[in-house]
Amino acid sequence: MLFNIGVSAENYLHRDPVYCLSKLRLFGDRLTQLLFEEHALEFPRDNSFHNQLVMLSEEDIVPTVVKDMLFLLKKKGNAAVHDSKGSLKDAKEALESVFLIGKWYYTFVLYLIMQPVKELFKGKGDWYYRQHT
Repeated sequence: MLFNIGVSAENYLHRDPVYCLSKLRLFGDRLTQLLFEEHALEFPRDNSFHNQLVMLSEEDIVPTVVKDMLFLLKKKGNAAVHDSKGSLKDAKEALESVFLIGKWYYTFVLYLIMQPVKELFKGKGDWYYRQHT
């Protein structure tokens, strides 16, 4: 899902930077929801993207640099969605941020989740692991 959103945003980067920014905001929103689910957090009463980001920050789930990039995606994405504002420069910067956020998510979140699964297949070879995950 996140990959498809990112590809869609990248496809619109030069044709429609405003639409690209709206897709990148959606990436941040969906990633935030995934983090809530993975950490078994209860969504805030006022369940907005902003309040979810604040809660993730308070729970110390995302590093400061990732939190700052997510808030920037929200800000630029909101301007795109609500005011049809956004430049190619904004979209390029946001796309780079999404790449870095995705890299963080894969490296530090998904990788750690997969470690217990990998232990089940330890000593059975990479082929066996790939066939059963």
